[in-house]
Parts: sequence; structure tokens; C-alpha cells
Amino acid sequence: MLFPHHKNPLAGLANADAVRNFFQEKCPALDPFMTLEDAEALQQRPVSKVLTVKCDRMHVAVGEASPSENRILLIGDAVHAFSPSIGQGCNASLQDVQVFAQLLDQYQDRWEHALPEFTAQRLPEAHALRDLSYCSKADGAGVYFSPHVG
Repeated sequence: MLFPHHKNPLAGLANADAVRNFFQEKCPALDPFMTLEDAEALQQRPVSKVLTVKCDRMHVAVGEASPSENRILLIGDAVHAFSPSIGQGCNASLQDVQVFAQLLDQYQDRWEHALPEFTAQRLPEAHALRDLSYCSKADGAGVYFSPHVG
């Protein structure tokens, strides 16, 4: 469960009973599973921040060495970290690896050709997933859920 970064509805709740009441009202499906001890632990737990990353490219050539040396490729969370609310982080990372392997085959291991093509193919999707992670479904209480829940 994610809350907007600027508004945590649990922050103003005075005690564990208030936390349970919040969930009974806003998320009744969770009520049978939440004990008073769970509510107390949730109230005392610090709020985590979700970091996102958005890059303008997924590769870089370093220095003036030969075309096949000193090339850097960024994949996975290094180049497209986004909220877990959409459940696509691991999938996107694995897809990065698959696409790059195919490009290395296509360009006969010539990184100087594979790297810019990799950025051209993967960057639009990485940006779309990051943007989508900001648009997770919200219920009327401002509580953000994964698009696959609720």
C-alpha cells in the first residue's frame, strides 16, 4: 500500500485503535487480518520513500578509446527505478537484458552500434513505466494501491 509522498493519512492517527479504525473504514478487506499489535507496529513504523530514476540515455562512451572499449550500459534500476506499485521492476530489468542480448547478436557484438539502438528501443518504455508508477489507482481516501489490487 502506498500513500502520496506529501500526505500520509496514518501520520495523524493517535494510537493503534485509530489505525485499526482507519483500515476498517478504508480497507475493510484487511480488517480480519489486522490485529491490534499489527496496527500499533504500523503506526510506529517510519514512512519509507520511493525513489524513482529517469535518465536521458541508457549508455555512455567514455574517453576516446577504440570503438569497442570503455562503453558503459545501464540496465534495471540503475536507469529506470520506479514505484513498486505497478509491479514491473524485475520484468523491465529482465527485458533490458533480453533486448541487449538480441542487439549484440544483431550487431555482431559491436557495442558501438548496439548501445545507441538499445537506448532508442528501451528508453521510451522505461519513461512510460516511471510515469505510470505515478498514476497508480487511487481510491477515494487517497490511498494508493497496485493496479492489480482492489
